[in-house]
Amino acid sequence: MREAGKTGSGAAGLARVAAAAEAFRQADSHQELWKSLHRHLDGYGVSGVWCGFRLLPHVESSPFLSMWSSLDPSYMEQKISVNAIDDDPFYQAGLTLPHAVLWSETPVAQELTAAEQRSLDLDWDYGVVTGVTIPYRFSASLGVTLVSLHAADMAWGEFDRIWQDSGAEIRQIAGAFDACLRKDHIDEVYALSPRERECLLWLAAGQRPQQIAWRLNTHVKT
Repeated sequence: MREAGKTGSGAAGLARVAAAAEAFRQADSHQELWKSLHRHLDGYGVSGVWCGFRLLPHVESSPFLSMWSSLDPSYMEQKISVNAIDDDPFYQAGLTLPHAVLWSETPVAQELTAAEQRSLDLDWDYGVVTGVTIPYRFSASLGVTLVSLHAADMAWGEFDRIWQDSGAEIRQIAGAFDACLRKDHIDEVYALSPRERECLLWLAAGQRPQQIAWRLNTHVKT
């Protein structure tokens, strides 16, 4: 599967990312954070989101610390009840690859196991076929967040063109969301102070250390 979304953001894109990161930081509940993510992704054609994060050394005992979805509830119920999430090729790619994978990169049938094919058949039955899965690793790769973005009203080529133009800022917006969503659970993996968490949020939003130091009114070495 090829790497997706390497195009850089211009000044307008960086402003959109910074605005999204600030809105996420100001959200006073997970529900408001979740709604804010959808508002900031709507302009890129994203109609639904699935997000889950897990600790990789504890896959057997606790696959997910948190899971969120705005996809069709019936689809998610089916996906979970038959363990089709674990068999999803893009889910598996997110656990192993360092980059985002477009769903247009669907493997040919000859490359799929029977379980993987059943998982993809379920996607097609519910029309969940266009989008991208983005991995975010944290705590020295002890954990990973997978964010899947679904563009319900687009063909592969249409969304892939949006990703080619704006993939970098989409990644940064979703990354800033991930940093905020995980902040209530991060102590389970790695103890961070509130200021360290804020620094990670701005790093996820694409800010450089010098920019973060200026924003926090401190020295870059601090």
